[in-house]
Amino acid sequence: MLAENPKTEQRQFPRRRFHQPVAYKAVAGKEFGGCLSYDLGEGGIRFRLNDFVPPGQEFFLSIPVKREKVWEVLGRVVWINKRPHDDTYTVGIKFISQEDKTSL
Repeated sequence: MLAENPKTEQRQFPRRRFHQPVAYKAVAGKEFGGCLSYDLGEGGIRFRLNDFVPPGQEFFLSIPVKREKVWEVLGRVVWINKRPHDDTYTVGIKFISQEDKTSL
């Protein structure tokens, strides 16, 4: 039996390109920082980090979604991949708060 294609889309919500700064703070601990995002959807966000974080790590995120509007949301790391030829990581975050996301 052949394995499923690992590139198969698994997202519940469509994503759109979103290249904005995102601030984050770890829920457990004092880790905080900022990064640039790649894309955003109702269910999550993808961005690049300089340091490894384990899947399951939860973060408070501040995402600028509209002019002078910052969206505060709780998210959980669902996957992390080391970038080839680089010492950074691409991270997939699933939103876990129940805040209204219709303004995205």
